[in-house]
Amino acid sequence: MEHRRFLVEEIRNSSELELAFVWNRSLSTVEEAVQDGRVPADCVLKDLADFSQKKPDLVAEVCHPDVAKQWCSTVLAEADMYVGSPTAFADEGFTESVRTATVKSGHSVYVSVGALWGAEDIRRMDAKGALRGLTVTMKKHPDSLKLVGPLKERMTTLLENHRGEDGDLVVYEGDVRTLCPLAPNNVNTMACAADYETYALPTAPKPLGNGVILCTVYSVVRLWHPDLEIAAPSLGFSGVKARLVANPALTDRHIVVVDLDGPWDETLGCAFKVHTERSNPAAVGAVTGKQTYNAFFTSLMNAKGKPAGIHLS
Repeated sequence: MEHRRFLVEEIRNSSELELAFVWNRSLSTVEEAVQDGRVPADCVLKDLADFSQKKPDLVAEVCHPDVAKQWCSTVLAEADMYVGSPTAFADEGFTESVRTATVKSGHSVYVSVGALWGAEDIRRMDAKGALRGLTVTMKKHPDSLKLVGPLKERMTTLLENHRGEDGDLVVYEGDVRTLCPLAPNNVNTMACAADYETYALPTAPKPLGNGVILCTVYSVVRLWHPDLEIAAPSLGFSGVKARLVANPALTDRHIVVVDLDGPWDETLGCAFKVHTERSNPAAVGAVTGKQTYNAFFTSLMNAKGKPAGIHLS
């Protein structure tokens, strides 16, 4: 919720963005925001099916992958789309439908980088054929992990078996594609790493317009005028490895670790490797770390000017 409020506030304060509308699956949430003065009354959209009446240039989703799946192709008929839930693209059928929609409409999809540190460097290595392996580890307090199905049961069992202990408990280790539907709100960073492919039409970039539209579950905005470029297409959702770790001691932060393997040097007998660790202040129970809010807004500002297709921003 906090990151949605943050985006609305930043958009309203921006000289480059104009808030067009705000929609939420719970209308009362938006009405409360109007009463608090956080959202103008004329920006409330009761039915997302009426979004085109607001004439947005860009609609931004920052709520849940299911919303992205339900509305992305519809939005693309009228505007560009900013997807803040990259886990939606773990669904191959959805990805293909979005590609088809961008070709048909000439509009673009922008995918948020979020907390993926070094995404552009990963993409460049992959484009050169130098990427050999990629593992993303996310460590959070158990209350910050919003899991479903067997993964939720596994974490409950691990916590019971290690009651009173601090330390890493590996809840999941495997490919990103399998993990995405089991932790849709927690693994967007991993999804970005898995899906950094370039898919764009061979057309010139669109000129910038006078306004930009952004939409989230909590807010839709008007932005300037503005495929899927996500970081490692050669590995993809099935090739990028994911580790999801619960640690009761992480009461003030989220940790994201990226381990990258590059080419082997036959002469020197060693390989190129990169290890990064990102520690992001976050309260217990928070899904998103505080510095990721700024990353979302920067990503949103970059969502413009690309040819029809799917792009990281």
